[in-house]
Amino acid sequence: RIASELLMSPSLLKKKLREEETSYSQLLTECRMQRALQLIVIHGFSIKRVAVSCGYHSVSYFIYVFRNYYGMTPTEYQERSAQGLPNRDSAASIVAQENFYGTNRLC
Repeated sequence: RIASELLMSPSLLKKKLREEETSYSQLLTECRMQRALQLIVIHGFSIKRVAVSCGYHSVSYFIYVFRNYYGMTPTEYQERSAQGLPNRDSAASIVAQENFYGTNRLC
């Protein structure tokens, strides 16, 4: 389905992912984490709402993935963001990515 959305065959998608030294699951996690930041920082969604919106059925698993990806929990990220402390991805860079790629890029 993803390949057809990108107007390519599944084998071409696999080849492109191999060339980028990534996998579908890594790409999906990256997209979910980028979207999570948008929902947390820009839109101010609750952690539960972010988890569900990003396709996680378990809030605790979402928090686990987020912590592994960003090095802090979503709540810690929210607090740092509210205090103006730097994070791995700032709200400004998220907005810049949205403007460059369009809201959904591949995500």
